[in-house]
Amino acid sequence: MVFFVLGALAYLLEFVFPIVSGSKAAANASVADNQTAAAYATLQQQARTFNSQLTNCRTLGDPAALAQCFESNDAHFASELQGYSSAMSSIAYPSDVSADVARVQAAVGQASATLDHLSQVGSDLTSYLSAAASSNIVSELNDVTTMTGQLESALGSEAATEAAPAGRP
Repeated sequence: MVFFVLGALAYLLEFVFPIVSGSKAAANASVADNQTAAAYATLQQQARTFNSQLTNCRTLGDPAALAQCFESNDAHFASELQGYSSAMSSIAYPSDVSADVARVQAAVGQASATLDHLSQVGSDLTSYLSAAASSNIVSELNDVTTMTGQLESALGSEAATEAAPAGRP
């Protein structure tokens, strides 16, 4: 009788528990992926607003007002990037994607810092345009997109791997 009980317990620990824990881990990777996608969708909307505001700024005739408009817009989007970073910090990511998360956070931090710097150049349009041209802001914002895409891909792979039944690839 003892052998049957121990055998049943061993079966549960060996085969059932890994499947259940794998499903929970997959759900966590899937949830993290969904939360990341939602946070990034919000950032994309904010980026569209940023671009729209840039277009609105260009209609201003006064160079000082134009520089001030650009700087205000930069400061606002820098804040939005920091909000994206905060949203990511609140997501429970699987440990296997921690390097991907760190790369996104670094890219977001760099872009936010550049925009913050541009927002403080001053009201001289020539100085602002020179600072913007010499910055890597376009590349840095593209890095945020690229790194987020890589994170979402890693999360998708993690969810698929963890969802596979024990003993199967």
